[in-house]
Amino acid sequence: MKYEEFIEVVKVKAQERLGEAYKVLVEKHMINNGTIDTLCLNRAEETPSPSLYLNTYFDLYQENMSLDDMKKRMRRCL
Repeated sequence: MKYEEFIEVVKVKAQERLGEAYKVLVEKHMINNGTIDTLCLNRAEETPSPSLYLNTYFDLYQENMSLDDMKKRMRRCL
């Protein structure tokens, strides 16, 4: 799976899991040496929202981490 497809799969799965109470977005953020993609989980009445760095999770995916294991790891970060 390519990076762009990976981002879309993660975004869709997160939205399905969290339901309509959350708005799931993917945003690009500038860092010292380029950009990083973050998965932002916005709940209407809460700010700030949790963000997960998708570039890191894509690296883990490429190292053969399953999407289920990745989902467990993401949950621990929230």
